[in-house]
Amino acid sequence: MSESAHSPVAHEGLASSSGRPIPPKVAPWRRWLGPLIIVGGMVAHGLLLLRFAENRTFTIASFLFVWPATLFLFSIWWLFLSGFTWKTRLTAAGLAAAILLTLTGVYRIDSLNGDMVPVVSYRWGPRAEDLARNYRESQRQAVSSVATATPAVTNDEFPAATLLDWPQYRGWDRLGNSPLKLANHDWQASPPESVWRHPVGPGWSSFAIVGNRAFTQEQRDQKEAVVCYDTLTGQEIWSHEDEARFSEVMGGDGPRATPSVSEGLVYSLGATGVLNCLDARSGIHQWSRQILKDSGSTTADTANIQWGMSASPLVANGLVYTIPGSTSGKSVIAYDAKTGEIRWSTGNYIASYAAPQLLSLAGTPMLLVFHGLGLAAFSPESGELLWEFGPWTNNPKVNSAMPIQVSECDIVVSSGYEVGSARLNISKGADGQGWVVTKVWQVPRFELKFNDGVFHEGHIYGLDDGILACQDVATGKLTWKKGRYGYGQLIKLDEHLLVLTESGELALVAADPKKFSEISRVRVLSEATTWNHPALAGNLLLVRHGGEAAAFRLPIADLK
Repeated sequence: MSESAHSPVAHEGLASSSGRPIPPKVAPWRRWLGPLIIVGGMVAHGLLLLRFAENRTFTIASFLFVWPATLFLFSIWWLFLSGFTWKTRLTAAGLAAAILLTLTGVYRIDSLNGDMVPVVSYRWGPRAEDLARNYRESQRQAVSSVATATPAVTNDEFPAATLLDWPQYRGWDRLGNSPLKLANHDWQASPPESVWRHPVGPGWSSFAIVGNRAFTQEQRDQKEAVVCYDTLTGQEIWSHEDEARFSEVMGGDGPRATPSVSEGLVYSLGATGVLNCLDARSGIHQWSRQILKDSGSTTADTANIQWGMSASPLVANGLVYTIPGSTSGKSVIAYDAKTGEIRWSTGNYIASYAAPQLLSLAGTPMLLVFHGLGLAAFSPESGELLWEFGPWTNNPKVNSAMPIQVSECDIVVSSGYEVGSARLNISKGADGQGWVVTKVWQVPRFELKFNDGVFHEGHIYGLDDGILACQDVATGKLTWKKGRYGYGQLIKLDEHLLVLTESGELALVAADPKKFSEISRVRVLSEATTWNHPALAGNLLLVRHGGEAAAFRLPIADLK
């Protein structure tokens, strides 16, 4: 008999005297390699959690960095190096595949939230875009009759905006401030009154409100739409559509910018770079430009940034200011508000996501452009460069939060992805010529990722990587950080903050630098990713996300 017949080393597939297969004998290191891969993944993840303990974005993203690679290596080990019988290996692999297929068959990923966590729903349920389409179909006859009853009129007949209106992105001054006061803070006993709600198409646009007209942008199948709604009923008055659709896995579908209303005209910017001027009363088209092509790109697609054109157009001084970004001297373009002709263009900057802003600093009007690499200030009339601050950037080149003015000569800038915030003093040069930018302080805290902050009595309030925080502008230090609202948006209302949370709730928080105090909270939208800014005109608060819009009446005091 051969020696191999008595060998203690059995071969895979050889049966014992009982008839059961004898597993192959493998080297001990091969048995331990699989558990070591899992332990290695846990150690690597733990180190990343320690490294990014103060940064919620990277804390969540660390799962995406570590575990796909860990599970891939574990799968290779299991199939080719574990030493188990092929029956065991294939059975376990088949079971894992069956579970994965079952989950993908039952659930779908609708979107990602601000931490890149998937938002899932059942596959058999309607998508938000389907609900919006069905709603429009059901309202088509009513919308048609309203449009017929609303004849085209001249711009002069459209009401001029007052302080009770919200005519552009983040209100009158683009700083998210309301001049009104609340009469009632107890929303549990007397919650905001629901006026209307209905489905809308995808998009991160907010509302611009003048009189009883509200303007927003949404995706309607393969068309970007600028839509005018009646603020009191939610009924569509008119819509203007362009053949365009922007889609991005992390950022979602649809337009991002908010329209601006000025002198009876509505100015809108789509995610693909289409700039429109429309009659505010009738929606009649006045003029259009493609700002990416105007910036010098041969094709619009190659010039766009990762998450699409998001900087809401600014209308002032008879001009419309936009930030397409460019390497050919046309990063910032000012168009004639009446004709759409280019009045001036300047700059070689990578575009980012913050809207252009007009502030008076050191007694001088300045157009602020927060681009992908830093901050620049221009003369609003001529486009002359006044001063620059930078580099101020991060890996994805995201500067989204608007600079916040905290004194006649000072602003605070803030960015996410481990950048932090800084206070800048703007002053004239020693000889009265030129400008000097002095960094008063810089701290690796108070990171406004794509969520704007507001200023109140020496302090800034904002969502620091998804958590509400209060920053002392004198020192840059945080006085408190508490209240997980996600990547929502807020408005300063007297001595209070209206916080529209990322999940669609509305919280009333005291603007108190000494302590965090949430006074009330109510749900105002169906639970879904809510990155859109709220808009407050008089006592009417309009809110929306990528699937639904709603209006609520707030208890505003002394409304006139």
